[in-house]
Amino acid sequence: MEILNRIKIIAASAIFIALTVIKFLLPDVGGQVRQVVSYNTDFTNAVSYITAFFSPEDAIEVFEPSSEPRDLSNEYRPISPQEIRAGSITPVQAVAEDPGEAEEPDEVPETADEMPAAVAAFLETQKQFEGYDIPTNVNKDMPDLPFDYATPVVGYNSSGFGYRQHPLLDEIKFHYGTDFAAMSGDDIAAFADGTVTFAGLSDSFGYYITIDHGNGYQTLYAHCSVLYVSSGDTVTAGQKIALVGSTGNATGPHLHFELTHSGVYLNPEYYVNA
Repeated sequence: MEILNRIKIIAASAIFIALTVIKFLLPDVGGQVRQVVSYNTDFTNAVSYITAFFSPEDAIEVFEPSSEPRDLSNEYRPISPQEIRAGSITPVQAVAEDPGEAEEPDEVPETADEMPAAVAAFLETQKQFEGYDIPTNVNKDMPDLPFDYATPVVGYNSSGFGYRQHPLLDEIKFHYGTDFAAMSGDDIAAFADGTVTFAGLSDSFGYYITIDHGNGYQTLYAHCSVLYVSSGDTVTAGQKIALVGSTGNATGPHLHFELTHSGVYLNPEYYVNA
């Protein structure tokens, strides 16, 4: 028995020397030889003992025999340069954490750059009335009109759309149209093609006209001195329909002009050159 152990030690020493030589000369082959030798537990223990004695960092780890198969899938395995150059290594993709349900982005408010200049100018004039809410039947935006249109009168804006100090009542009230000051007797033209729905007289508007332009759009022309159309007439954009006056509740000659869509008031100044 003692002779057998000495033989094993001598054999293990020879194997160790051979492994050392192979390690430095043929590192890849050395790993394979070492794996074959490890199948014999007695030789492995001997090699491990001798290796640890001469070079502890190169000692072979010895595992006790186990009936359970060993899972090597998660163990580190060095990758050789040859494998990398051959492209045989599949990179491991990081697993992203489940972000859960994506939150809906908050609605981005309209910026000053996106807002039409005419709308920005209107809102600037209304800052002095910040304590007053814009009426629900008013649209402060500037929707595109589905028809061609023309400026109804040559004049200047004497009292704009929105809140103002009423010239007769001396109180703050919302002005649902725009007053364009002009000379008495100046021409008033139809804003767009349409049908006259009213041409007559009222205490507040004086002589005035309303025109239906289709798709829910209507216009009103008030404080006229003379009317050239009657209810039911068909008119075209730019056609003369009346003359500027100061009838009704007016402080001077001007055209009070209103634009509505399905009963909602729009700012006429967005579409009129005054």
